[in-house]
Amino acid sequence: MPARIAAARWSLRDYVDGDIDDYAVRTPPLQARPEGSLSVVAYAIKREAVARQCALIRQLGLVPITIEPSAVSLLRLCDYTYGWRTAERYALLDFGTKVSAFTVMERGTLLFSRPLSGICEQALVKLLSRNLDLTLPEASDRLWHYRNQATANPSPAPATDASMSKLDPDSRVAVTMHHYFSQILLEIERSIDAFCMMFQAETAGPLYITGGASYLPKLLPYLTSELHTPIYPLNPFEHFRLGDRQHTLLSPIFYLFAVSAGLALLAQEAP
Repeated sequence: MPARIAAARWSLRDYVDGDIDDYAVRTPPLQARPEGSLSVVAYAIKREAVARQCALIRQLGLVPITIEPSAVSLLRLCDYTYGWRTAERYALLDFGTKVSAFTVMERGTLLFSRPLSGICEQALVKLLSRNLDLTLPEASDRLWHYRNQATANPSPAPATDASMSKLDPDSRVAVTMHHYFSQILLEIERSIDAFCMMFQAETAGPLYITGGASYLPKLLPYLTSELHTPIYPLNPFEHFRLGDRQHTLLSPIFYLFAVSAGLALLAQEAP
């Protein structure tokens, strides 16, 4: 057993539920330090829990397969798309359907990852459902129209003294989107502060955004104005060779495929 794994297993004994021998321990490196030591992130995976989930999947008639987590897929995509220069790092906000994540990467290494469940797409759908008195499917349709009809949408606006029930539908949407944008801003600021405190850094680097909510109308200029930092949309196909038909089909929705593109690049490297 490698010394690094043995040391991690010893350190994790006080944090796991039960015997450490029931867990698989992994220690991907984070950062080499000048004095010769190495920072790692250690995590323990309970074998019984994985076996139970795999058994459930098989009972449903499906075949479980192992894939890389989203953060590692996005790391590979950034590596392929932008490369790495000395002392340069990237921050990335991925808006997932159920969980969003703020990650920071540097020279091919994942430095920091923070899940953000409160700003995922499902959270926005529930917010629209509550504020507009819609069912969840109706709220999901309303979000789709908002995303695809930018010029006809009301601009996000702070809440007024009037109760939500007294506002017209467009005003309700404006207030809802302002609340959601404000929550995104708050989570980004918290994530940057947590990273800078952990790594004693002044900044997390330029911020890239991707995922379903990243192309909500007016979100990018709002965040740029509030954060006073460059923010860029992540185009996963920037260096992919796409045919004319593929380009036409994917260009309007490329922000949905960042994790998939990263997985495809990882699959090419698999033995």
